[in-house]
Order: sequence, then C-alpha cells, then structure tokens
Amino acid sequence: MVVALPTLKKPPIVEVVCGVFFEPIPALDPVLVGHYWTKKRHDFPNRELKAPVREGPGLVVTEGPGPLRCWLITRDEERILQLQQDRFYYNWRKRTATYPRFSGEGGVMEAALREYAQLGEFLAEETAARPVTTRVELSKIDLVPYDSTDELRRMLPIVDALLGWTHSPTPELGVQLAESADGVEQLVTISNAFLTPDLGRAVKIETRANCAPSDDDLRGALISLNAVLNEAFRGLFSEYAFSRFKGDDE
Repeated sequence: MVVALPTLKKPPIVEVVCGVFFEPIPALDPVLVGHYWTKKRHDFPNRELKAPVREGPGLVVTEGPGPLRCWLITRDEERILQLQQDRFYYNWRKRTATYPRFSGEGGVMEAALREYAQLGEFLAEETAARPVTTRVELSKIDLVPYDSTDELRRMLPIVDALLGWTHSPTPELGVQLAESADGVEQLVTISNAFLTPDLGRAVKIETRANCAPSDDDLRGALISLNAVLNEAFRGLFSEYAFSRFKGDDE
C-alpha cells in the first residue's frame, strides 16, 4: 500500500538519495568513470573523488589503490551521481530550487531510474556486462528549524517524551531506531543540526530503508521504500508540525 503525505507547501526535506547496490564490477574504476563523465559532462560538469562506502566494520586489504567513489555534480550542485564498483547513488540536495517531489514526471525517482539505466547501457557497451542488482535503498533527510525547546517538543512527540526528564535547556539529541520486517531494513536517526547563527536551531531527521527488488523491479522497490519512509515521517511529527509544513501558520 502506498502511503501518501498531504500536500506540503513548506516541506522540510533537504536531501533525497536513491541507491542501487549491485555485484561488484572491477572494471568500473576511475578511468572508466572518467570516460563516462565525458558523456555526462554537459549535465554534470563538476566531479570529485571520495573514499568508497563500505558495509560493516573491519579492515579491507586490496592490491593497488583500491576502489574509489566518484561524484559527478551538476553546476548548481543540487544533483549528484555517485559511482562505485558495487553501487550507484542519485542525490537531490536542496540549494535554491524547490523540492521536485519524489514521484511523477520530473521527480527524483524517475531521474534516478533514468540515470541508472544509462549507466547500465554504458557498462554493457564497455564491459559486455550489465549491473546485477542486489538491493535498492532510499534515504531522505529533513531539517526542521525551531525557535524553542518547547516548540520542538510540540512538533516531535518522541522528543517530548525524551526531554520530559532532562534538566538542560539545550540537550544534545542522538536517537536511532532500527528494524527489519517483511524484507525491509529501516533506520531512523534524530539529531541536532549545527547551523549558522542566521539560521538558528534545527533538528535533523534521516530516514533510510532498503530491500531486495522483486524480479529486478527497481521502480516498484523505490515506490515501496518511499511508502515506508512516508509512514515513518507521518508518524514522527505531530499535527502542529504538519500545520507548519502545510503553511497553515501563515
């Protein structure tokens, strides 16, 4: 079942990440990514090299320089392609434009699926193999400003319960909720955000979920994961918070 949120005039979302994990492709190294970048450079003129994302603890020993994660970045820095030997991420980050929404034409999901399909076509041509998908992941980050601790407690019931027995006027938040059910792994993190003095105080909420796609249906998996994150988002906030997000306070 798809969980829909009410139309929000002021959604607090600042980042969405669609990730696809696949069987490692050793040929997908920085040299091949550089070749791919020449094809994408018009839309993603900037690039950066990052350390790879690894799963779980432990020391990994490899010959040579080891794998890297390559970022291809749009001129306005709002969209990023992250390429690694075993995964692909498509980021939307809030800069100046409004949130393009997750679903529908022009939404984040369709853009991510299009970019992943193009990468698959490129790899089929260059390596004679397409990525073999193992898992799909969706992450969202919301940044919610607040004027006082009392207002924060009104917006987030879980924080209200935690702060009910604290004594400090500005306690540090660091809450994680994790579960695995029906083939979906979900993680919710609530923490303080450190902003500039002009922006004031804010709480950062990251929701993340992943699953194995059925019959390699990436769109279906992302739609299901979006419903999971929508349900978490809807359950975290009070009606008072949603009145703010909908612009009812104007």
